[in-house]
Amino acid sequence: MKEFSVLGRPLRAYGLSPGLDAWLRAHWRFEHEVEDAGFGISLEPCPPPRDLPPANAPPVRAPGIELPCRVLGREHWLIGGPRAGVRLHLRTDGSDIAFWGEEPAALFVALYESLRASGLVPLHASVLARDGQATALAARSGTGKSSTLVQALAAGWQPIAEDFAWLEPDSLRLFGWDRGVHLWPDARRRFAPDLPGWLPGPDGKLFLPWEALGEPGPRAARLTAVALLERDPARPSAWQPLPPRDAVRALWEAIGVPLSETSRRAVAALLPVLLPRIHLRRLVLGRTPLPL
Repeated sequence: MKEFSVLGRPLRAYGLSPGLDAWLRAHWRFEHEVEDAGFGISLEPCPPPRDLPPANAPPVRAPGIELPCRVLGREHWLIGGPRAGVRLHLRTDGSDIAFWGEEPAALFVALYESLRASGLVPLHASVLARDGQATALAARSGTGKSSTLVQALAAGWQPIAEDFAWLEPDSLRLFGWDRGVHLWPDARRRFAPDLPGWLPGPDGKLFLPWEALGEPGPRAARLTAVALLERDPARPSAWQPLPPRDAVRALWEAIGVPLSETSRRAVAALLPVLLPRIHLRRLVLGRTPLPL
């Protein structure tokens, strides 16, 4: 049995292969100091289902893959296929995850939804901080979050996350959830030519661990601003006001749609409370240097 805390949520995992154990620790064991949240996660193997029912819900997206989804009842799902998948059951005080085969994407979805159900909010964004105050850079993939982050580092900002963080709604604390920054070689030559320590990645991108920047984890800061990135080479780079309607849309895209109806209602109730507490801006990525 393996046991460690995931942002104050005790995780107990049974029957892991060496490969799944290494994956779990690499992607979910971050040494953030968070008080016990009263929510536990159980992860254990089970026999493959004999007869999988037909998928009765939209497929679930995980990094690089879509998985078939079956709703078994309130807060109860079957995700994956005959060879590998998970059965996820959410409770008010924890989650039970039974898995068969080895499909990290299915486990990712189950753990992701478990943390949502525990009260945390995922945020797909680059996050930078100054003096302990964090700005989340929201944008669709390919807009320039990572390259903007690298330019901000040169301007004196500290990295919290390149692509993903968890938000604690009451305190507005953001917890970084990745190990470094990824850039395409062309972007590295353009925006970080003098930054050493890059390593080749499996997807063709280059990877720079936070430690190479003198930034050991864990990384956390209080969310004070959200900036929506907009690429427009015809205009000069500039900060602009962001209307609340655009901010709501950007945050929903960054947060994603939860599986659980309870989690969906929680996010819908959070946004009207969250928006007045943070600064909302748009950052135009234009033809001139960024105003960082």
